[in-house]
Order: sequence, then structure tokens, then C-alpha cells
Amino acid sequence: MNFLCNNENKETQNASSVNFESNCFDYIRIFCALTIFLGHFVTDYNVPFTALNFLAYFVRGVPVFFVLSGFLVARSIEKYDVKEFLIRRFFRIYPSMWVCIAINTVIILIVNPYKPSILDFLIYIITQFTICQFYTGGGYWLQEYGVGVPNGALWTITVDVQFYLSVYVIAKFMEKRTLKFWMGTIVALSAVSLILEKLSPLIPEIAYKLLNVMIFPFLYIFMFGMMVYNFRERLIPFFVRYKWIIILLYTVWELLPDKISDYACGIRYNVVTTLLLMCTVFAVGYGFGKHRVKTDYTFAFYLYHIVVINLVVELGITSITNPFVFITVFASELIAIMILSCFSAHVIEKKVSNALLKKALVYRSIKNGEVKK
Repeated sequence: MNFLCNNENKETQNASSVNFESNCFDYIRIFCALTIFLGHFVTDYNVPFTALNFLAYFVRGVPVFFVLSGFLVARSIEKYDVKEFLIRRFFRIYPSMWVCIAINTVIILIVNPYKPSILDFLIYIITQFTICQFYTGGGYWLQEYGVGVPNGALWTITVDVQFYLSVYVIAKFMEKRTLKFWMGTIVALSAVSLILEKLSPLIPEIAYKLLNVMIFPFLYIFMFGMMVYNFRERLIPFFVRYKWIIILLYTVWELLPDKISDYACGIRYNVVTTLLLMCTVFAVGYGFGKHRVKTDYTFAFYLYHIVVINLVVELGITSITNPFVFITVFASELIAIMILSCFSAHVIEKKVSNALLKKALVYRSIKNGEVKK
């Protein structure tokens, strides 16, 4: 690790050949969105094919989204003040999410034979449309629909919002800290996630469930991304130079028997796996040239994939053991998700969200006296 902390002149010289905009993060996000879908597919339909389970969980997509969020947000907070940053984040997430929730709610009310009480429905609306998507208000009507939750993927929105609300405080506290301090903090936070998981039998059930949707157990992931951005001239050349060693280390660790690797399990995710995965993300992201896509569908794809899975489960497909059925259902769901994703990305994100964002920024400028009405 001394390589990272010494010979700074040599590292700076190497960094001059790195174009930090030249990455393949778009394709990494696409790959992760597909593996998340595959993971939920094989789990929710009890697919017995071991190879598919291995493929689905070899790379955990959510930690990849978290670390890339930390990296990109660290860049954003250099460009925008707190209010503008939060405005931009709000319109990036909420319009698309609200439309998804509305579509999903209509589907549930039509297909689900169990109807909610007024109180249950009110709690559902309040929690789903704010930052408590992990809580569905209970009630028999949702427990009996699909896999038992309206959209289990939305717990990450709760964590993301907590990160956005705290990132300026984190950045201020870590300002001018050394790389060693950043690395020590990240290791310490990952150890806390590990310890909390080991203590889970002693933690009340409701407290443990809340831990699983709080920022703290995942803060080391976001901060890893922030660290890479803040020390990009030193870290990215390191990841690129040793990319094959990093990829090999991650692969070997993932191939270890569970009885060995499970000792490192933290809240939701294995902390060693996650730390190695984050190194791999930047090694691959910057180590294989520039590959970008014109339109990013991954957020929309992530929003809608469980909506489709839930509907199909509710319609009667709860187990898939036949390869032909697997291919048919998987392909059909993939097409349906892509149609919804295209609608969300091109209509909601590009037109509605962008238009609302522009109006919000103009209104803010007028309010601040920066432009005249």
C-alpha cells in the first residue's frame, strides 16, 4: 500500500495519461442491472439451475451502483451548492420513481383480489412516495400479492437519499484528509457493518430491519467511491496498472467455499467481497477504454424489473424448473421491462424530469435575484 502513499511525482506523471472521462461505467451499470434482474428472477421463481445462481450473484449489482454513486456525487458537489445539488438529485429520482409506483399501484389494485383498508392504503401511499419505500404498512393485501412486497428493489432509494442528504457533511469532515485517513475510515466502517451483522441475534428484529435500510452499514461503499474521485490522480492509475491482479483476487475470493468467505459477511453484503468488487469496478471501468451509451436505461430498468416479476408471480407462475419455460418467461419479462424502461427514460426522465428541473432552477435563480423574471 506504500505504493499509493509514496512516489507522488511518479504517480502524477502516470496520471497525466489517464482521461478520467474515458470509462465504461455505462456498460458496467447495464451488466449489473441485468444480474440484479437475473438474481431476483432465479430467487422468486425458485429456479434450480446452480449455474444461473452463480452467474446472478457473482457480481452484486447494488454495491456497484452505490460506489459509482459515491464517485459521481463527489464530482457533482464540486460543481453545485447544496440546494442545487439536492434539486438535481430530486428530479433525477422522484418523477421516474413516482410514475413507477403509480403504475405498480394500479396493477396491484386491478390484479390483487385482496383490497386494502383506507388506513393501509394511506400508509402505503405515504411511505412509497416519500423515502420509506421499504415499509408497506403491513396489511394482508400486500402480503398476498406477488412475492409479498410491492417493489423490494426500492429500499436502495431510501439509502441513496440518506447519502445525498449527508454527503456535504461527509465531504466537509473529510476535507484535506490524507489518503491513509480515508482508507482507515473505510476499513473501520466496513468492520462496523461486519460486527453489526455478527451481533444480529442480539439486536431486536425491528432495529435490525431498520439497519438494513439505513446509510450507516453501507457508508463505506459510498465513501470508497468518494475517495477514488478525490484521489483519482493517484488511485485510478493504480487500479488500471494492476487491473488483472485485482480481477484475479476478486475471482479467487468469490470461488472460495462459503464456509470460509461467510466469516466476512456484513449487513446485506460480504465486506471483503464488496471491497474487492469496488476495486474491480474501477479497474474494469478505466482499464478497458471508453465505451459509453447514448441513453442510460439502467435506473428505469431497476425500477420496473420487480414490478414485472411480481405481476407474473401473481398471475400464477411461482416456480420454474423447465429450461424452455425459463427461457420463455425470462425473455418475455425482459422485453416488458425494456418497454417500460424506454418509456421511463425517454418520456419521464428526458422530457418531464428535465423540463421540471429547468423550471426549478430558473425559479431558484429568480428567487435569488440572479436573473430577472
